[in-house]
Amino acid sequence: QTIKWTYRSNPPGPDVKIILLAPDKTAIFDFISRKAPIGSGGSGSFTFTIPADWPAGAFNLRIASTANDNFNGDRKIALVRPEPKIVVTSPGRGDRWVPGSTQTIRWTYTGDVGPAMNVGLFLGGSTVAVIATDIPRSATGSGLYSFKVPKDLPAMGNYSIRVISPLRKLTGESAPFAIQ
Repeated sequence: QTIKWTYRSNPPGPDVKIILLAPDKTAIFDFISRKAPIGSGGSGSFTFTIPADWPAGAFNLRIASTANDNFNGDRKIALVRPEPKIVVTSPGRGDRWVPGSTQTIRWTYTGDVGPAMNVGLFLGGSTVAVIATDIPRSATGSGLYSFKVPKDLPAMGNYSIRVISPLRKLTGESAPFAIQ
C-alpha cells in the first residue's frame, strides 16, 4: 500500500513517523515507519507491505513529524482481509495434454488459503488421480506444480485440474482441457 500526505510550507523536520492507532486513538497498534522522509514540494508518500498478521478492523493512521508530535494528521482507515480464493490459471480452456508429457499446473490465491495445497485431476467432475498433496503455500500469492501426465489416460475432453486447500475447504478448478 502507498500512504500519501500533504503538508504546508516549512515542515517541522525532514522526517515523519507513520503510526497505526487503535480506533480510539489512545493506543499505538504498530509503527508502519519510525522515520520516513517528509517528501518535497508539500507532499510525501511511503509504500509498505501490510503484515499478514494484522487483523481486519477499524484503525486510525497518523502521520506525525519526528521533530514535533504536535504536527500531525489522522485518518480513519479499515483493514480488510480478502476472502480466500484459489484460481487455477493453467491448464487453460482448450489446452491439449499428451500422455507422457510433463505439464505445469499454475494457480494464484488471495486471502488465507491455509499452509498447503493438494492437486487432483478430474474428468467430468469425478476424480481420476491425486497429482500431489501438501504442496507448501508460497508467500507470493501463486503456486505451480510440474508432473508427468500418466500414459494410460484415455484421450478425451472435459478434464480439469483442481487445486484444493484441505484446511480451508477451498477449491479452484481449471477450465476444461483435453488429453489426446
